[in-house]
Amino acid sequence: MDSATPEQNETRPESPRKSPGFLSDTIGDFMKLKTILLILAGTLLVTTATRAQNALPDTFIAGKITVTGNKETKAWVIEREADFEPGDTVTAGGLKRITQRIEATGLFNRVETLGHFNPETGQTDIEFKLTESFYLIPYPVLYFNAGHYDQLNYGAGLVDRNFRGNGDILAVSGWLGFAPGFSLFYENPWIGGKNSRHYLSGEITRINYTNRSLFWDHFTEEYLTFQVFVKKYLNRFLYAGAGAEMNRINLATHLDVNPDGKKKFWYFVPFAEVSFDNRDFQPYPHKGIFLKYRISKYGLSNPNIDNWAFSLDNRFYLPLAERHALAFKSFHQFYSSEPEVFQKSYFGYEQRLRGYFYRIFESNNLSLNTLEYRFPITDILYFTVQRWADMFGDMFKNLKYGLSGSVFINNGISWNNLNEVSLRKSRTGYGLGLNVIVPFVETVRIESAWDDRGNLEGILDVGISF
Repeated sequence: MDSATPEQNETRPESPRKSPGFLSDTIGDFMKLKTILLILAGTLLVTTATRAQNALPDTFIAGKITVTGNKETKAWVIEREADFEPGDTVTAGGLKRITQRIEATGLFNRVETLGHFNPETGQTDIEFKLTESFYLIPYPVLYFNAGHYDQLNYGAGLVDRNFRGNGDILAVSGWLGFAPGFSLFYENPWIGGKNSRHYLSGEITRINYTNRSLFWDHFTEEYLTFQVFVKKYLNRFLYAGAGAEMNRINLATHLDVNPDGKKKFWYFVPFAEVSFDNRDFQPYPHKGIFLKYRISKYGLSNPNIDNWAFSLDNRFYLPLAERHALAFKSFHQFYSSEPEVFQKSYFGYEQRLRGYFYRIFESNNLSLNTLEYRFPITDILYFTVQRWADMFGDMFKNLKYGLSGSVFINNGISWNNLNEVSLRKSRTGYGLGLNVIVPFVETVRIESAWDDRGNLEGILDVGISF
């Protein structure tokens, strides 16, 4: 098949298909809209608003460590994030980073770190004061694919975000409609003791997708996927892991989309992954480094599928002042040989190029580079919806809100052969945005972006760009 030019790659505005093995995206899509509406309504009932405070000295000797407010969460979930023991010298900055790590678990509306000086010992006792969120969440599965009202998915799910009080996630969901399926997912982010951390996740997924390819007529890809992933933290920031997928796929088409003519087969995908992550606050970072590299072997033991896939994700955050930062992302995805029709790389799904946010480009490989300046507009404040707190408890106490802004430029290129890689064939977008910081989902982005031809688009999305 002849490779397409960049102009030929623009196409139908179809909904992003989710990769088998990641139920967290599915949960997020259906919960976020519901949460946003809930919070907007809740702001009408605000009764208190406070700023986060920390009056600890720059350096002190740590005394006793206590955890309060944890009605469901086990204390060790908080204590495992602390990298000091009683008697150690601790800095206020180091304690702030620990607080941010606890917040990043997503288990709490608010984490307050309080110091209580004990004149008898000369040490400062540390109290982690928590406001727990809600954990067992039934949610509706109801969404249209990219705004196409004839492409509706509908169903229901149930997720426990703090299973057994250990911060584990257990979730099940099922849906009918345009892309019917079901998923059962489990994640344990910390297996073993404080100094022996392992991670485990597993998922079973059954789903039917409409193929994404721009060069073949629509047909259905029917998947049954089993996935397991285990990783070991070599230190607090670095891990190495390995996993595997077993996939059964049926390409429901009479077309010869597979070179060998097969339409139904099993294939095995072992993969290895290494990552370094010392970001200050993962949902909205301003400082640190994130690196994640994965290599996958597609079709081991299956002669019909035979290639290697590589994914390189590099992110850097340079703090300039309080909540001011320069952020840079460089993402690359490529294959060792011609990928199958269901392996192609796309802008317009998981990877999006602002300025071309709603347009889809298909290729074998892609690269995306983004530079962004982030700055505060308001302080981070907390509010309590007292009426709901009286009925539902801590889940509606100390809810976070605020505003920040961003200015960005990004450049992407998609290619099939190396001779197509050139700056002239790349696409550039730039713009500015408003980040609305809200509880539970952290950020709602409202952005204006221009492409390199001067066309303007508006973007409404959930979550920080990277």
